[in-house]
Amino acid sequence: MEEDRIDANGHASSSVPRAVGYVALWTDNPEALREFFTQMFHYEIIYEDHSVIVFDMEGETDLIIQRVDEETQHLNGTTRFGIYGDSLVQLTKTLKERGVSLAEELVELGDDQLLTVINTPTGHQIELVGSAALGLAGDQWDEEP
Repeated sequence: MEEDRIDANGHASSSVPRAVGYVALWTDNPEALREFFTQMFHYEIIYEDHSVIVFDMEGETDLIIQRVDEETQHLNGTTRFGIYGDSLVQLTKTLKERGVSLAEELVELGDDQLLTVINTPTGHQIELVGSAALGLAGDQWDEEP
């Protein structure tokens, strides 16, 4: 859930998003995971194509099985989680200014979505996803946490 804040212009703005939007499992064998999660946990598939399978986990978080390709082979066997937010361009800028290591920066995903992947100090990666249209809106990321 996002908290409301008043920005420097007196407008309500959202703070850093805190809810996990999805968990992504990267694999070269999505079919095996598809069978595992549908048979063992009875998760419903809400979207599927050649590269991705999305399961509804009956909450705010989806489970995504992502097929690796030549470009993403290094991610095989890894797990990432994603946080959705609005002002991804500003958040990415602020994180860079604070010295956060970025694995990927403002990658276009299609459907007006951008992706930034940050590296945590322990080597984990967190995916941040936001709207390209809202990417320059607001200054809610400028305050120190």
